[in-house]
Amino acid sequence: MPYILPDLIESADAAASTATAYSLAVGQTAQGTIAALGDHDWYRVSLVAGQTYTFAEIGTGTNSLQDTYLNLRDSSGNILRFNDDGGPGLSSSITYTATTTGTYYIDAGAWADQSAGQYGISATLGTRPNFNISMGA
Repeated sequence: MPYILPDLIESADAAASTATAYSLAVGQTAQGTIAALGDHDWYRVSLVAGQTYTFAEIGTGTNSLQDTYLNLRDSSGNILRFNDDGGPGLSSSITYTATTTGTYYIDAGAWADQSAGQYGISATLGTRPNFNISMGA
């Protein structure tokens, strides 16, 4: 049986800023690592005004991030929405209807910056969060 892998795997630490090298398309999943306490990984995502999107983050793997914390940021990096435990267990989920078409950022981290470990994130169209196997769960 073949492995189902995320669409994107963080190979070098993602910048915690608008300068991030990583982009995630709607419908894709990514896997990354919060390398140290206080680390955040940002992913650029393009959204269309009037469309509703859901973003999800969950701890994955043998060194799983224990309590995810997810932010959605605007093109300048300002926080639009945040979530701590909106998914199953201690995972996170944000549903957002874009007010403008353009670049936004998904900011993956840990609650209160108190843990490190592997996580999976997803970006989907609609109101249903995606916590599936391709995130590395």
